[in-house]
Amino acid sequence: MDRRILKTKAAIKFACKNLLLDKKNTRITITELAKTANIDRKTFYLHYDSIDGIIREILKDNLSELEELLIEHGISKGRFNTNTIISSMNTYIEKDIDFYKALLRKRDSQFFSTELKKILSTIFIQDWTNASNISAKELSIYCNFIVSGITDVYMDWFLDNKAVSLNELGDTLSNIIHSGIQVLSE
Repeated sequence: MDRRILKTKAAIKFACKNLLLDKKNTRITITELAKTANIDRKTFYLHYDSIDGIIREILKDNLSELEELLIEHGISKGRFNTNTIISSMNTYIEKDIDFYKALLRKRDSQFFSTELKKILSTIFIQDWTNASNISAKELSIYCNFIVSGITDVYMDWFLDNKAVSLNELGDTLSNIIHSGIQVLSE
């Protein structure tokens, strides 16, 4: 891809993230975003068709980083470890925590939740398929249950601003998951 396009898209994403963090209300206009990114509206529409399109691209970029982090730590190579999963999730979240808090409080969190579930499910099923003696149908149910639980707990943590630290949340989730996954290892 042309470096100018990459530079313009990076400026748009940066402006979008900053507006999400700085604005009190939920609405970001194209005009406001273009001004913040130092581009005109026409340039914006050459790259995106909506604010949601930018946010989806930012999230996809970020979620691909999480996927790489999980794979780098040995997930999907037969070394499934709940502490590694949760530690990777927390590292991913801490990297841009203010953005995620702002995004999930101000925008529809369904896309983020759905994409996160897809990534985790794919990785978990790849890992557990070779390490488990249960059927593929049963494995899918276990995986869906665990991934939905992880995702929903993190979403609740972001949205409810509970008095639990991210590390405490991670430790608790690790313990819960580890207990439930023992069934897969037997």
